[in-house]
Amino acid sequence: MTKFIPNGERILVKRVKDNKDQKVGGILLPDSAKKEQEVYEIICGMFDYFEMKVGKGSKLILHPYNKISINLDGEEHFVVEPKDVLGWVEDFT
Repeated sequence: MTKFIPNGERILVKRVKDNKDQKVGGILLPDSAKKEQEVYEIICGMFDYFEMKVGKGSKLILHPYNKISINLDGEEHFVVEPKDVLGWVEDFT
């Protein structure tokens, strides 16, 4: 397993896949028509977010364009800065 430690206040995140079937008006959408969920999980790094500790395992919504993509052990991960976090998600399944 490759170990990556972000420099400074940067955060290493991985996209969380939404496994739920999406339906519109009772019609099951094909995979090509589904909108990709933009929820990410913190893998490494920690920072203060509005006086709350947000760390490993927290689910986040990120700015769509300010992510640096890296490949670790065949999986896509992203390095982001705290300023690119739009908010966090509680109770995402």
